[in-house]
Amino acid sequence: MSVFLIGREELLPFLAAVMSKRELIAPIKRGAVSSFEKISVPADLKSLYLVGQTNYSPKRFFFEPRLLIYEYKKDSEMGNISVPKHSTKQRVIFGLRACDSNALLVCDDVLIRDGEDIYYKANRFRTLVIGFSCASPCKNGFCDAVGHGNFRQFDLLFSQKGDDFVVHTGSPRGEQFIGDFKKFFISPKGGADADESKIPAKNFCCGSKSLDKVNLNRARLKESSSKCFSCHGCSAICPTCTCFDIQDIPDHKGHGRKYRIWDSCLDPSFSTISGVCFRSAREERVEHFELHKLKFHKNRFGRHMCVGCGRCIWVCLAGIDITKNAQPDRG
Repeated sequence: MSVFLIGREELLPFLAAVMSKRELIAPIKRGAVSSFEKISVPADLKSLYLVGQTNYSPKRFFFEPRLLIYEYKKDSEMGNISVPKHSTKQRVIFGLRACDSNALLVCDDVLIRDGEDIYYKANRFRTLVIGFSCASPCKNGFCDAVGHGNFRQFDLLFSQKGDDFVVHTGSPRGEQFIGDFKKFFISPKGGADADESKIPAKNFCCGSKSLDKVNLNRARLKESSSKCFSCHGCSAICPTCTCFDIQDIPDHKGHGRKYRIWDSCLDPSFSTISGVCFRSAREERVEHFELHKLKFHKNRFGRHMCVGCGRCIWVCLAGIDITKNAQPDRG
């Protein structure tokens, strides 16, 4: 691991230089809403948002909400299938907080380790990840409570230090990237001091109680699920939800398209097979969703699926808080 410095006044010119060579995705705030966006022109960087966590995660850049798999056309007895060419352009995503960076590792568990999704994998490996350390706790965040409060993997990590940013490399690709843009980075005078050479530890905690080994409080689950609108907002905004459906969209003239689209286990149709829904009760669907986040995934892969970003709490119209339904597992 190497350590470099970049001045605050050099940050926007650095990102503009990255744009000239690679696709750039960064956190942008427009009005009251912040999200990750593809930066098309340098002027967009004036809306760069680095104050805190974004309202929306960058999941859609890796796991697209609506992906065309192939197009079919019956122009002969055998028919004709054309597969679209997906972008292979190298890109950089800048400004991921620990929760969103660790969410990619959770998605890797499902979409690479458990069964290879070629589209997600291609997006993942063509993207250089630049993390950005948190300086204060999020309003609804509880990342430390689920073990995702610190960065586990990154190519580069930016941390604020006075008027500068300390930059740690975390991979050979990150080291090479620094070399490609070396005019913007300097080595600390006299070498990195003890504080700079270490990845900065947070001096605050997100999450008042540990959610390491939990089960659900049945009474609280019943109460919260009775308020749930089944709007799927929590699963749509979650950075680790990867449920999907495959849909054929025909035009009834021998042509059509096959899409992979986001789905939600909170929708009764997701649990319907041959016309029978095996989770017909809303409470059953909420229970499955929350246990998958806080128990099932960890039992299988060794880490919580929930990264504690708290976005589900922010977006929920019914005011449901997943952390309040959890209790220590004494089994």
